[in-house]
Amino acid sequence: MKKIGISFLLSIIFISCNNTNNEFSNVFKDNFKRECIKNAKVNLSTSKAESYCNCVLGIVMTKYGSESEAN
Repeated sequence: MKKIGISFLLSIIFISCNNTNNEFSNVFKDNFKRECIKNAKVNLSTSKAESYCNCVLGIVMTKYGSESEAN
């Protein structure tokens, strides 16, 4: 049941992906993804953690217009 819930959550997040914002430096994006993947791998495989974190980064960049707003 837990795997179904995680899969459902990941599906919703994947649908919401949008990585078009350029107000974020590569350093910010790399650090965000590295820390996210490290934490997500506790419950997900490496490939799923990478996909999840790429998507979450897109959501963060969409919600917050710039790096300073996200911090």
